[in-house]
Amino acid sequence: MNLRTTSFAFAAALLASSSAYAIDRNVPAPYSTVQSAIDAAQSGDTVRIGPGVYEEAVSLTKSGISIVGGKNVVVRTMTLSGANGTFIKKVAFGGVQTAVTVQTSHGVTFKGCEFGLGEFGLAVDGSSDLVVLKCLFAAFTDTALRLNNSPDAEIIKSVFADNDLHSIALLASDAGLVHANVFAGAGIVWTHASDGVAVMENVLKNSSILYTSSTGALVMGNVIKNGVFGYSIYFVNTDDSAIAGNKIKGGQDHGIIIHQSTNNMIIGNKLKKPGALGIRVTEGGNTFQDNVVKKSGSFDIYDEAGAGANTYIGNKYKSTNL
Repeated sequence: MNLRTTSFAFAAALLASSSAYAIDRNVPAPYSTVQSAIDAAQSGDTVRIGPGVYEEAVSLTKSGISIVGGKNVVVRTMTLSGANGTFIKKVAFGGVQTAVTVQTSHGVTFKGCEFGLGEFGLAVDGSSDLVVLKCLFAAFTDTALRLNNSPDAEIIKSVFADNDLHSIALLASDAGLVHANVFAGAGIVWTHASDGVAVMENVLKNSSILYTSSTGALVMGNVIKNGVFGYSIYFVNTDDSAIAGNKIKGGQDHGIIIHQSTNNMIIGNKLKKPGALGIRVTEGGNTFQDNVVKKSGSFDIYDEAGAGANTYIGNKYKSTNL
């Protein structure tokens, strides 16, 4: 064996492997901007951002990059495109029309981030397996978190405050999970043309849940106080779904509305002072079981489909039109 040749080969292999090691790219030094650090980064690297307001429109088109901020770190806006597996932690975005845009980027995670002040907070299109964990979305005039054609998203333990129209909109985005979040101040949780979306164990104050043209929905274990836009939970053209174990207190006009929707299970919900009508249903073929409705303004249960069109088992209420 030639010892010199063997040693040279080993050293060359070690040098080649070292180029694959993850590197921290620090901002503002040695990189003066977030964009310059991202431009230098390779898959597996971490861009670490120091305190400051970075008036940048950052673009990320690489996969496998982590971006980590901290206290008082603000990046004005960012666009991800083809940036699979991106991890972003403790960065604040906003003050522009759209704070962050994610396009065809799969497996992206936002953890502990803040989005505020604009028309849209986080706009996601054609990107699966998004995770939003312990983030804050506040003061958006249209939609705080909008997903289009983006299945299997998980939105967990985040706060949505004072958004004017939609806190979350899932559009053609199947199998999403909205779990253990807090919603306060007007913005609704809207699911449209999306199948198998679960909205579970959230707290909503002056907010509501709306499903349109969907199937396989699960609305379970939510606490809703003073639902807005005339309802707390509303199904429109939504079939083969369940509303179970929710607590509704206060409201404007209706507690639960089942409109042009069939083969749904409404089970074990508790409604108190939900508005004029506690539960309103316009279509047959639904089952209402073990619900408790108290102190509605006009009727606790109002069934426009007529006697026998829907099934009622073990419900507790005082007033009905049946």
